[in-house]
Amino acid sequence: MYFTMGLYQAKFLHYAFQGPQRVDGRAWDEFRSVEVSFDQQANVSAVRLGRTRVICSIEAEIPVSKNFI
Repeated sequence: MYFTMGLYQAKFLHYAFQGPQRVDGRAWDEFRSVEVSFDQQANVSAVRLGRTRVICSIEAEIPVSKNFI
């Protein structure tokens, strides 16, 4: 699979990498803050990476078969 980049995309990347910091203001060696939380009663997990936030909920049940008892 080939990817071709437009002229303005290439110019943006060229100038973005020339500066002392990233487009969002972080230095090249700075990472976003990471936060992970879990609410066991609500079965909810949340992950925050900088200003990006993901929340999920998973429920599962393991059935007990009479053949195994």
